[in-house]
Amino acid sequence: MKKLTLLAIFIFVATSAFALDMRTGPKGMVDWPNNDREVYSCDDGFQDSGLYQDNLTVYSNAFDVGGGGMLTSIEFWHYAWGELAGPYDYMVIVYDEASCTVLCEIGPLQAADAMNDHVLESVDLTPYGCMVSGYVTVGIQALSMSPYGYYHPTIDFEYLPLDGCMRLVDYASSTGCDVPSDQGDFLLRIGVTDATPTEDSTFSTIKVMY
Repeated sequence: MKKLTLLAIFIFVATSAFALDMRTGPKGMVDWPNNDREVYSCDDGFQDSGLYQDNLTVYSNAFDVGGGGMLTSIEFWHYAWGELAGPYDYMVIVYDEASCTVLCEIGPLQAADAMNDHVLESVDLTPYGCMVSGYVTVGIQALSMSPYGYYHPTIDFEYLPLDGCMRLVDYASSTGCDVPSDQGDFLLRIGVTDATPTEDSTFSTIKVMY
């Protein structure tokens, strides 16, 4: 009986702690401007949540870009939850998923103000010449701290449906590139040129692979 009571307490505490790590708001559809086959994605187009971000984590999605090519763009939706006016400094960091080796580190860049609304950030990465292929993990390290101690830009993510592409990479140790998070999928997409995607690297099949 005592073990059951302790287990119940543990479940309650764990559930409460998990809830504190996530911001939730009304679910809404986002309008992605580009959906061609050179843009790799893993979300279903819903934004309803955000994490209480630090500056020690690279908030990422994992992608299979097949034969690959040059990383030409990154797009992500973000929202400051009324905490901090922009612009917000951040880094774009690209990893090989299997080894978690850094392939490219770009920035610091600046994201537009998202104090009171969800904002789409679209960045041309062509000048940086970042080459990618196969399985990669791509994300941002937020660098602008709010008065509450959280870091922005805060990437939107959808809690459900869970497609398994979110990665929370530890910046200092370069670990976590191949560990799916159970918290959702970031509204973060990448563009790759000179790639030859097959059916196995489209959005619908990426969801199955992770």
